[in-house]
Amino acid sequence: MLQKFLSIAVITLYPSLLLAQQAVAPVIAPMGATQAQLNQVQSIVLDQEQQLQQLQQNLNTLRGENESLKHRIVQFENSQRNLLADMDQRLRNLESATPGVANPAANPCQSCCQSCCH
Repeated sequence: MLQKFLSIAVITLYPSLLLAQQAVAPVIAPMGATQAQLNQVQSIVLDQEQQLQQLQQNLNTLRGENESLKHRIVQFENSQRNLLADMDQRLRNLESATPGVANPAANPCQSCCQSCCH
């Protein structure tokens, strides 16, 4: 008896179910599209986050390299300053070690001619 009742109910309700399904289909389809769009947006956001992390890592690497190069420049400048000071000191030592030799820059007449009237 129950089986017969269920059979009659299904036969009677089936057209109504088809109509309901057809009525709901236009509403569900955009929701599916919306879900697909949402999934696509989530994928894009994930990609953007990964790219941002990669850029941040690259930036940190470049900052480290920049600091290293700044340090090397300071070392180079100090080295050049020390070399220049050493060369100046050596020249002073040479100038003071040979007092009998005239400095051509101090006396221009010796450098150009012997019989100058200056």
